[in-house]
Amino acid sequence: MLIIEGKDFRMEQVKTSPFFNLKLLTVVNEGKSNERFEMKLDGYSMSFKSCIDRIITHRLFLKNISVSLNGYIEEFKKEVEFLLNSDVIIENLKDSDIKEEGEDDDN
Repeated sequence: MLIIEGKDFRMEQVKTSPFFNLKLLTVVNEGKSNERFEMKLDGYSMSFKSCIDRIITHRLFLKNISVSLNGYIEEFKKEVEFLLNSDVIIENLKDSDIKEEGEDDDN
């Protein structure tokens, strides 16, 4: 299974398919005393391109900007460049190496 991870996202390959489950870093309990950031599942079985589009759209949404269509396209291009030049971790794990949530090492 292939895992691609950045500072604000995690793409996990769905078994041996060309699709990924996407998790994005999201604010939980925004504005409250227990506000925190968590990786939340954003989409199931997404294509690689759909994941990249969603990551960039999420980043632009967090900027809270108001721009024209041309301005949005320029901001999108900047985020693509940033993503391409950032530290992204790529892991290739065997299915036997993957533990489901809640599994113990003793099983």
